Amino acid sequence: PTAIIPDYALELTKGKFLRNAQRAQVHILPVEPYMHNLNFAETCIREVLRLYHRFMIARGIPKVLWDRCFVYCCEIRSHMALGHYDQEGECGATIIHGETADISHLVEFSFYDWVWFISPKEAKYDRMMLGRWLGPSFDVGEALTFAILTSSAEVVHRSSVLPLSVEERNSEEIKGLKVKFTEAIERRLGERAEGIVTIDDDDVFEKKMEDEKTPHFVPYEDDEMESNPETDLLHELEEQNPVGHDKYISAKVQLQRGDTVYRGTVKRRKRDHEGKLIGFSHENPILDTAVYEVEFEDGHVEAYYANQIAEAIYATVDDEGYSYSEVKEIVDHYKDGAAIRSDDGFVMLRGKRVPKRTTKGWHICVEWKDGSTSWLDLKDVKESNPVLLAEYAIANKLVSEPAFRWWVPYTIKKRDRIIKAMKKRYFRKMEKFGLELPKSVKRALEIDQETGTKYWQEAIRKEVGTVLPALEVLEKGDSPPVGSTLIDFTIVFDIKMDFTRKARICARGDQTDPPSSITYASVVTRESVRLGFLLAALNGLKALSANVAGAYLNAPCAERVHTILGPEFGDNEGKTAIIRKALYGLRSAGYAWRSHCAEIMRTSLEFQQCRADQDVWMRKAVKSNGEKYWEYVFIYTDDVIVMSENPNQILSEMNKHFLLKADSIGPPT
Repeated sequence: PTAIIPDYALELTKGKFLRNAQRAQVHILPVEPYMHNLNFAETCIREVLRLYHRFMIARGIPKVLWDRCFVYCCEIRSHMALGHYDQEGECGATIIHGETADISHLVEFSFYDWVWFISPKEAKYDRMMLGRWLGPSFDVGEALTFAILTSSAEVVHRSSVLPLSVEERNSEEIKGLKVKFTEAIERRLGERAEGIVTIDDDDVFEKKMEDEKTPHFVPYEDDEMESNPETDLLHELEEQNPVGHDKYISAKVQLQRGDTVYRGTVKRRKRDHEGKLIGFSHENPILDTAVYEVEFEDGHVEAYYANQIAEAIYATVDDEGYSYSEVKEIVDHYKDGAAIRSDDGFVMLRGKRVPKRTTKGWHICVEWKDGSTSWLDLKDVKESNPVLLAEYAIANKLVSEPAFRWWVPYTIKKRDRIIKAMKKRYFRKMEKFGLELPKSVKRALEIDQETGTKYWQEAIRKEVGTVLPALEVLEKGDSPPVGSTLIDFTIVFDIKMDFTRKARICARGDQTDPPSSITYASVVTRESVRLGFLLAALNGLKALSANVAGAYLNAPCAERVHTILGPEFGDNEGKTAIIRKALYGLRSAGYAWRSHCAEIMRTSLEFQQCRADQDVWMRKAVKSNGEKYWEYVFIYTDDVIVMSENPNQILSEMNKHFLLKADSIGPPT
């Protein structure tokens, strides 16, 4: 070094040490005595000594190797982020060298590990020999050259170093070689082959440390604790009902086995030899340590980690979560009774005989790139792979069939242009994030039964609880009001990004014919919102946004309609219900909600509509300093933006009339 900065000890600032430093042209620059930061280096040295003693004692390292072990311990700590605020989360080596530290010379072996080292043919040693790893060679060879202790107690430097395999570590033959190696070292080194002796004056583990300021840290929440009642309860519940705490079960994924990607289904959690679940599930896939058994279509079962499954799922879905696959080829076809006959495949249009545009009744079997096959409707394959399907139709003499006659000739003629324009992916609308999307309540409950879960059942129960207050259920035998229209309910299923199942009960608005005057609902314009932010900035107002929970269900229904309840309503199945609130799906629902919201804003909150934009609401107010100003509320269906000196007060007033989602209240984003 060019300089040494010690404390003011005489042993380091005068005498022989000073003369040797001056001879080497190294400046001695002591710090001021009794400074508060003198013990920084001493604390680091203490921790290195502790680590050094642990290695020497635990591994029985000969004391003659103390210097190499101590250098190794220093190298480890210099590549660790020790938590000091001056390090800013970096390790010492990164800070000193100015670039990200390389730890490749430290990660493969630990000090005094058994290793194989390979010597060049020209060396006096055997080609492959057993040795002890003594750390990196800092001044010999390339970056990954290591120091090795041989059975003759010599230190050699080699870059070809291999760890012992599990079989070799358990082999009786290798164990015999280790015994012979140790005996040879002891003969060569004699007393120096003994380990360090721990005495009261030198043993860092038994020294009294009362005077030392050992740092204490608050453990992180995810550190391993001896006992955590909440975690223990979660693990116990997971053991009792592993499927109920897992949303990956039944997911279809494409995973790699060897060099090929295969399609499989997540069947169950994997257990160890004691029957306990391996790992624990977590909402965050990165922190999920669970292991699953995936069954492939050929019957092979293999274990995969949760993050591998999550990565495979997200890699094969679009932005909305729908799975997609690439078609390899079309392998078969058939038509059912719904397909029209050849003699009925034409219609008269302006005096001309033209083919009917229909694909009804035809089904196509496709083979995917992962080797699996599926039967799809003709219209879906035509939409995703028209050229491939047209070529298949020609090869199998299907062009004369009504389902192909009207489009195949045109597709072949415009083949090159279509190939460039078409997407090469077929989106599987029956799946989302690898999980099947049911099309009916019956199928949803069947999926729960097949997988041993209650996800769809709980989703349906939650939605029924939301919709039921909007209905007036009649007793059996009671008749609906005169003039009321009977409509059906449809239930739409969805899967969110976090694999939460969602069910939405909607009214069949297409079965009603309301006046056009109640089918339109305006929303605030983008320009009005921009002007609002400008006014808020000029007047020093605060802005908060919120979302109305179940907005439409707050408004009375604008139509006279009723329905017959389905199996999702449990004991009420088959009963007649009058729809009293504006259910989703009704063509008048948007109008009903906007009218109801406007009435609340006008009468209860005493706001008035802006003349330029009917969805901008204004109210006179006075600031705390006595200055007069206007408060504003912008409404876009169920989204609200409030601009005021105290926007929370306005949101509280609105919350008395319709529920605002608590987690949605915050600055506009």
